[in-house]
Amino acid sequence: MIKDLEHIEDLFSDILGVKPNIKDNIEGDEEMVFDLIIRHLENSKYDEDKVFEYGKVDLTHITDPLWAVLEAQFQLLYGEGGAETIFWYLFDRVDEDGVINPLVGKDGKKYTLKESKDLWNFLKYNYL
Repeated sequence: MIKDLEHIEDLFSDILGVKPNIKDNIEGDEEMVFDLIIRHLENSKYDEDKVFEYGKVDLTHITDPLWAVLEAQFQLLYGEGGAETIFWYLFDRVDEDGVINPLVGKDGKKYTLKESKDLWNFLKYNYL
């Protein structure tokens, strides 16, 4: 197995002219990328809301189609329920007073998702 991996590294090195970085922790990397994406989306949603709150500029005619594309991508990756959970997390998890609303799971239990890693773990357990 190690020889095969070394052979693949050499092959890519010859083709690309650089030593490749082969990752062996795909699941960990996937979680890190998911966390980064969700944090960026949270920040974008926050910025969009603040632009409207302070400047009275409604950006929904620009952002709604982008959110729709993201929702479709999440549906492909995590299924309908997973996408709904992600969008609940982004849009409905925190109320106007800053209180975190619990998510009611398929099992009827309430889950408090404080950060994107909690969301990842919920999705992983329920939809992946």
